[in-house]
Amino acid sequence: MEIRGRIADRGLFDACDYADGSAMLTRSALAGLRLDELTDQHAQQFARQHSSLSPSGINRGLRTLRRALNLAFQWKSLDKPVKVTLAAGERQRDRVLNESEVKKYLDACPQPWKDCATIILDEGFRPSEVFALRWSHVFFNEDGTGLVQVMEGKSKAAHRMLPMTPRVYELLRSRHESCGHPSEGWIFPSSSECEHFNGDAAKDQHKKALTDSGVKVFVPYTLRHTAPDQSWGKSWWRCVRTCPNRWAQFDNGHATLHPSAGRRHQSRVCSVAIAGGHKTGHIQRNAEATAEQEVLAKYNVNARTHRDKLVPGVGVEPT
Repeated sequence: MEIRGRIADRGLFDACDYADGSAMLTRSALAGLRLDELTDQHAQQFARQHSSLSPSGINRGLRTLRRALNLAFQWKSLDKPVKVTLAAGERQRDRVLNESEVKKYLDACPQPWKDCATIILDEGFRPSEVFALRWSHVFFNEDGTGLVQVMEGKSKAAHRMLPMTPRVYELLRSRHESCGHPSEGWIFPSSSECEHFNGDAAKDQHKKALTDSGVKVFVPYTLRHTAPDQSWGKSWWRCVRTCPNRWAQFDNGHATLHPSAGRRHQSRVCSVAIAGGHKTGHIQRNAEATAEQEVLAKYNVNARTHRDKLVPGVGVEPT
């Protein structure tokens, strides 16, 4: 498939995963078919041919196929989208680190992965989103508040702006000063082909941190799953805005905890302001909203114009 190179550039679930999936598809019977001949039946035949693999292994190929077909439809190479059903039974990554594990792990992390991991934990960003941050995406205020904007992601909904936690503010401010107060460029530059810190380098530093800390093995994405749990005591609103559909269910603008959320949070309920809707709720945004508006005003960022980039807390940002 000629789209193969373009898929890997997107870095959606992982460029390496897409490369592996592309190799699987190239070796399969699907390689001899035209894009407009492919159906879900062919996808299921592919799954049966690879039944010796785990569901995750099978889905690596199916996700690559699905992405290729979606791109073909977007680029008008197909008249209609093609459904691709994934293999059932894929293991979900539900682990959440406790405070002790987080501290041990961060203390053992080398730079720049330590700063990246801290941003993932505090802001709930995907690793790839942190790696792609530029100084033009960061807005500092002198009172210790600021905003960080995500411009890369799975979809338009993933493009969002969130207020910095004090810890993220301090580490970004320190890095900004040590770099000579740049206004452009990568926050985590490197000599790699993509010119910034990436998943390959992160995996090496993550492995070292696990060995040195003694924390039970986990994948880097677990840090994002841990982010909402780390944020509950700080800001329920931030937690819902950051990873809404992992931690909350929405019904007519009201958010209640997802059944998988921690037991100690089961009584929490809040009203969520839908874009263009009411602004009151059981949990008020108060200081966080004020700080956010001050920074927006200072840097001439129009909240109404950028409403789709200010995560409204109604579940628009996918996990």
